[in-house]
Amino acid sequence: MPTEKLPQLLLSTLKEHISPGAEWVPLAAAGAIALIGLVFMVKGARLAPLLAALALGALGSAAGSLAARGFDLPFWPALGGGTALGLILGVLLFRVWLALLVGACLAAVSLGVYGTQVLRGPLDSYLSAGLDRERQLVTLPDASSPAANWRHELSGLWSHLGSNVPNFQMSVWAIVASTGLAGLAFGLLLPKLARAFWAASVGTGLLVLAACAAVKLRWPDHATWLQHEGLTIAAGLWLISLAYNWVDVRGIRMKKNAGGNAQKAPA
Repeated sequence: MPTEKLPQLLLSTLKEHISPGAEWVPLAAAGAIALIGLVFMVKGARLAPLLAALALGALGSAAGSLAARGFDLPFWPALGGGTALGLILGVLLFRVWLALLVGACLAAVSLGVYGTQVLRGPLDSYLSAGLDRERQLVTLPDASSPAANWRHELSGLWSHLGSNVPNFQMSVWAIVASTGLAGLAFGLLLPKLARAFWAASVGTGLLVLAACAAVKLRWPDHATWLQHEGLTIAAGLWLISLAYNWVDVRGIRMKKNAGGNAQKAPA
């Protein structure tokens, strides 16, 4: 199965498992994802510290719950202590978390580009295993077999790419290390610009994902046009969001003085 057909296959599978009368659910989910993406594109950089504190607080509460069960501690004190610790770490170490997120974002984008440019053929051959093109039949692995285990699948995919792509493993680790370290340095040295970059990237990614899903579900005839023009549109939206978030997080505002002339508020 070609990799470009995978999103369509996933959407078709989703449609088949939706009960009659609930066809609006996937479109509503796409709308919700698009709304979240727009929030990130407009206010993501300013909301980043709050989101980091909430995320770390949620992780802390989960860790506190696990600690209460594992070490037979009082549940509510352990939950409250874990939540408080997570919130404190989210606030105090925000710049570190931001740098890690920016590094992960750059690494993911670089791996995506590498996969699109280099790995498409080997991925297609791996995904086509068990496909009878003449009779249009697919042989699925038995549920009890090791092939149905996701860890076994990932291991098989890694081995397949390593055998069919020259210097695959070295290239992957080099991309992850170089872009990850560059993102860490970027996030630590230029935190406000890094916040704008992260917000624009996450927001644009969510919006593009929602748009692709909505077009596939509601307007499938326009899917080809979206494939050709979507990258250009996404790049334009990302640049606009990056600039807007950077200006917003720096606190640059235009205000009028007593004489009516416009002045730029200090950053």
